[in-house]
Amino acid sequence: MKLFALITARCSSGRFPNKVISMLGGKPMIEQIIIKAKKLKDIDGIVLSTSVLEADDILVSIAHENGIYWYRGSNEELADRHWDTWDEFDLTHAITMSGDSPFFDLEIAQRIIKRMREYSDYWTYGAYSPLGCLVSGHLTGGISRQLLEAQVKAYKKCKNKAEIQECYAQAFSLPVGDPRICLVDCSDIMPPTKTAIKIDIDYPLEMAVMNRAIEHLGYFPEKYEQIEKAYKEIVSL
Repeated sequence: MKLFALITARCSSGRFPNKVISMLGGKPMIEQIIIKAKKLKDIDGIVLSTSVLEADDILVSIAHENGIYWYRGSNEELADRHWDTWDEFDLTHAITMSGDSPFFDLEIAQRIIKRMREYSDYWTYGAYSPLGCLVSGHLTGGISRQLLEAQVKAYKKCKNKAEIQECYAQAFSLPVGDPRICLVDCSDIMPPTKTAIKIDIDYPLEMAVMNRAIEHLGYFPEKYEQIEKAYKEIVSL
């Protein structure tokens, strides 16, 4: 098994250009994600997957400065970029995270990695998590480009744990409960019934709010509950 953490990021966001290099907690957001990914155990490496556009040269520089791998591929097709990155590094498994989701829960990510190590033949590994905390695991040889694109679309539709399996099943044209889909139980960390705050970053206002939350906490959060704590305690912006 060769398992990497794969971070996808590019600077050409239409809603918030250069958001992945905007400052978050005193560092570029993408660097905060890299620092956090380095805390994961039982992975064989970290790779930043970005585009061939000149605007993304800075992301390659940040990856180099932080001592991780990088790959440059399609700007528009996320699924193709995933696939080509897997091929470039001969990966059998990958845990993926988005460059606009710096607040993924480390414990949820670690449980997904543990399940991939223990049971390596599932196609995909996931867990319910709030918007902005999403990470997922993949058996790279078990998913075609078309299925990967379908999975990306399915993720965007999932609002709670009950929907994840159904969306996967529809995406892959599989029956609900098919063993190729592994749902990792993290209900003690984030119960599906719990109201979740959207904490991925799509707009400058969301960046400003999250910087305020980090300032209030005095540290960069590693768990969703820490963000929730700040939201409960901050009474004005």
